Amino acid sequence: FPVTIGGVAPGMTAVLGGYVGSFKSTLGCNIAYNNTKKLKYNLCLISLEVPKEEVLTNLLSRHSYESKFNKYPFISHSKIRKCELTSEEEDYVMNDVLNDYMTEGGKLIILDETDFRTFSMGEIREKLEQIDDDLVKEIDLLSESQRFMNERELLDILGKSLKTILLERAERRRGNS
Repeated sequence: FPVTIGGVAPGMTAVLGGYVGSFKSTLGCNIAYNNTKKLKYNLCLISLEVPKEEVLTNLLSRHSYESKFNKYPFISHSKIRKCELTSEEEDYVMNDVLNDYMTEGGKLIILDETDFRTFSMGEIREKLEQIDDDLVKEIDLLSESQRFMNERELLDILGKSLKTILLERAERRRGNS
């Protein structure tokens, strides 16, 4: 992106779209990493295609590149994903890098499509509440409008319509600025 864009502003909703293999997930992970770890913002990353374990693998690989982790200068995403780490590298990533990642910087919540099938509405709401109260209010409105459905059906609708909720929210914010 050109520097003139100025980045993703706090409170802004960003939806990435593109063709398969066009580095949407890579860009999303870099945005998430830099905003949570470098700028210390809280962020909710919702992945509707890539499982959250793979997103976390990308983030840990990126975090292992930080200069404070000099034991192994960079552990590639591919090496982590393919389980090609030595036992020492695995111990290092799962203890030192992961612990540092989870405790330093802003809070990051990662949700993927399985969460909308396995978590209750209360659990989803609780996770999102940690990051964005306005989004929770919009989800509550959706829940109220669908109050005669059972929770599983509602979560299915929520998962499918979350992109629409985020797009509408972004449009409203654009209109207010």
